[in-house]
Amino acid sequence: MPRKKTAVLGRYLSLGIATMAAYLRRAGFPNVSVIDSASPRMSYDQFEQRIRDIGPHIAALTATTMDWPEVVALARIIKEVNPDIWVVVGGFHLNCYPEESLSFACIDIGVQGDGEETMLEIVEARAAGRSPYGIAGTWQRDADGVPKKAGPRAPVKDLDSLPFAARDLFPNHLYRAITIERPFATMTTVRGCPYACSYCGQTGVRESYRARSAESIFEEIRFLIHSGFKELIFFDETFTVDRERVIELCNLMINSGMTIPWTCRTRVDLVDRDLLKLMKRSGCKRLQMGIESGSPAVLERMNRKINLSQVEEGFRLAQELGFERRGYFMLGYLDETPAEAQMTIDLACRRKLDWASFSRTIGLPATPLYDDLLQRGILEVDFWREYTLLRFGNKVPYVQEEEYLRGLQRRAYRKFYSRPSVLLGKLRDLPSLHRAKEYAQGAQLFFAIQTEANRNVPSTMWKRVAGQHNVRLGELAGSERGKSSGGSDHLGW
Repeated sequence: MPRKKTAVLGRYLSLGIATMAAYLRRAGFPNVSVIDSASPRMSYDQFEQRIRDIGPHIAALTATTMDWPEVVALARIIKEVNPDIWVVVGGFHLNCYPEESLSFACIDIGVQGDGEETMLEIVEARAAGRSPYGIAGTWQRDADGVPKKAGPRAPVKDLDSLPFAARDLFPNHLYRAITIERPFATMTTVRGCPYACSYCGQTGVRESYRARSAESIFEEIRFLIHSGFKELIFFDETFTVDRERVIELCNLMINSGMTIPWTCRTRVDLVDRDLLKLMKRSGCKRLQMGIESGSPAVLERMNRKINLSQVEEGFRLAQELGFERRGYFMLGYLDETPAEAQMTIDLACRRKLDWASFSRTIGLPATPLYDDLLQRGILEVDFWREYTLLRFGNKVPYVQEEEYLRGLQRRAYRKFYSRPSVLLGKLRDLPSLHRAKEYAQGAQLFFAIQTEANRNVPSTMWKRVAGQHNVRLGELAGSERGKSSGGSDHLGW
């Protein structure tokens, strides 16, 4: 992601990698290292040197969709350092396109689903000199080079049995989030999501919904406080989905005197006055709630299962009880009209929010929204499949025209952040030097969005990635080896 955006939006450790590292150490493999190549941002040369310094037997990477070209580049560097290193890749994007991911010779093993037990078996196989082929939950190439799936692995049912994330392996002092005091910690208390919003990558891809107990969460909070962390962000999509669990957690914090300022994400239909008052007493400062649209018809197409009266009531209560309020909105959803988009902007400005985020709707892989784009012929090919193979087309799968969406986004940000009530609220925070610096960076991002020229996203994004370093490494493996890209850009690799 461009530096100007990460400077404002923040940087966080990878909780998935941190939990796997802790799991391996507890299982008797203490020699685990972590490389966060974005904090501070490493060049390819620096990453290569770190791999040489560590000298690993196994290197595991996690792959989000937008990071996929970087994952391939780093995997190729690892193999150039030492072809005998097993390169293991997991994460959302590999879950969506495992066969295409394994078409690269630099990736030995793909992991689908929960990674802890699978990764431990891979490490045990390497330690014992055995082949990892056939380990449940993995994809690997057979003797003919064809990616094959081993047997499925059941999700971890008891999340309380997992160790706390190995935060000590990460540069915690470098992580930041706007308005959050540092050093801060992040935490997830569930896996999966019980809802099925049509645009969300949770739908139909991740594991069934599971949650940690209030006691387990509280013990980790106690540990974080004793470790010197000053704030906590819960990264669950819907933290208050189990009301009784939240009540129990808040009471544990209040009764023990072990409170810490915390932030959570939730839904407007999953809060009420009594619950919010208790959360406030236990240290909750901020509520981040996805509203997405001001149009009832669009909300129905999104399968959001909320209505505008719930939005009004949820934010009214949050304001009345003194929470900092952050709202998230999507612009340009499928079949959304300009009038419906304006309803979203008007709703954001009508509600007394402290912060608002407006995103251009994109079809993410393995979502009902993306499937609809393909079935309707709005996308001529499976863009993300081609993207996984580093064959980039001419157009990111925005749901509506990119130029229109950019103009809509600019108008939304201008209208929201130019209101006197918002500006006065930010001015009240300026006596804090830390907050003043963050707001200055936020202003830079705001003006960048307003002045950013309309451009072809793939050509600029991929050239930026490729231009960081000339990675002189191999071609595609298996069935893709030696095939023409049909004129598309292979990033110069």
